[in-house]
Amino acid sequence: MSIQAINWALNEVSGISATQKCILLTIADRADSNGYCYPSYQDICVRSCANRKTVATALKALEEASLLKKIKRFNKSTIYCLAISSDFGLIEIGSSSTDIGTGGSTDIGTFSSTDIGTLTIIEPPKEPSWRSRFDEFWFNYPKKVGKPKAEQSFKNLTVKDQKALLSAIGGYQFSTDRQYIPFPATFINQRRWEDEQEKTTTTGSGGGFEI
Repeated sequence: MSIQAINWALNEVSGISATQKCILLTIADRADSNGYCYPSYQDICVRSCANRKTVATALKALEEASLLKKIKRFNKSTIYCLAISSDFGLIEIGSSSTDIGTGGSTDIGTFSSTDIGTLTIIEPPKEPSWRSRFDEFWFNYPKKVGKPKAEQSFKNLTVKDQKALLSAIGGYQFSTDRQYIPFPATFINQRRWEDEQEKTTTTGSGGGFEI
């Protein structure tokens, strides 16, 4: 994660829609200090809470606004280069190879790490499996507040409990009144997914949920 990239996307970029801003921030959050990253479409969709079509439309608009460029690779995730990169103006949009820096040709489609002039890009390590499971939980939980606490609580669960939580969350009967839906961290810490539930829920009282 690059603080510089996030600051750029959050505070310096203007004149784009809220959806485009969200997608750009999602990509910036994955970028290294040189403005490069390799998130999959699925990763961008999950982290931005946008569907694939919305992501594709936003990426096209961001390219047209010269805020990012894509370097496509065979059988690998596309490389995204943000406009903060010193190499940005030298990259041909959509190319599978780039002629950057000292003039050396770089076939990005055949390397996991790419030496671009004096800049070396290294594929980031895969995220731990609990992270993808938490992203799935967060995507499906109806009250998205207190994410850092929820994330830590989820991480503290065993793998077996994490999977049990994900299995239960889809069919869990939450109150239709949002104020009675527990904070995500509370739901996890109190193991609410194991609660015995009534067949029907009542509005207002929220089935006795506590925040």
